[in-house]
Amino acid sequence: MATAKYLPQVEAVIKAFLLLISLVLGGQSMAVAQASSDTVGAELAARFSAVESWSGEFEQLLVDINGREQERVTGRFALQQPNLIDWHYDEPLNQRLVSDGTSLWFYDRDLEQVTVRAVADLLDQSPAAILLGRLPAAQAYTFSFTEQQRADGALVERYTMARNGAGDLSVLGQIEELRIDWSADRLLALQVTDNFGQQTTVNFHRLQRNIQLPTSQFRFDLPQGVEIVR
Repeated sequence: MATAKYLPQVEAVIKAFLLLISLVLGGQSMAVAQASSDTVGAELAARFSAVESWSGEFEQLLVDINGREQERVTGRFALQQPNLIDWHYDEPLNQRLVSDGTSLWFYDRDLEQVTVRAVADLLDQSPAAILLGRLPAAQAYTFSFTEQQRADGALVERYTMARNGAGDLSVLGQIEELRIDWSADRLLALQVTDNFGQQTTVNFHRLQRNIQLPTSQFRFDLPQGVEIVR
């Protein structure tokens, strides 16, 4: 059964994927010529802004501050501009995230409970605002770029967004570092490190870009008997 102990990790992943939606949405590392943080951030934003929609499958891994695996779960998702999301977690989480562009519904089937949040509120708290061209003075992040040569010879382009300073440790699920891996025009993975030192890695599979998605997919219909928490 899903429990509340995973909520900070889920919150961090929600914020990270709002980055994708808002813009839509192992080998030896070798640093390339250092570009300015602003330039790297703009390049990353441009890669996402070229995509109107995403859909596919994922595997998500949660590791604690000591490197111990805490959770591994799979699922499927769809994202579409502007700020639309349909995100399913398979067992054991058995959860679903749905955004209609204004509200974000977090449905836990096992708990028979739905939490409703404003998408704009999460964006205001998230480093995603940087990629939207809004750089809050209270949040200082630095972008960097490296290339990695994998064992199979594929070149992986990694964008990293790291917080400058400790941030506010009282904020659950606050993003301390965000890494996004690409290979050519293919999105490979997203990795979030939160303020508890937990690391969540999401690997993408069977991705499709710019396909037509029905608007009904991003509407949440409240099941009978389910409690709403705001």
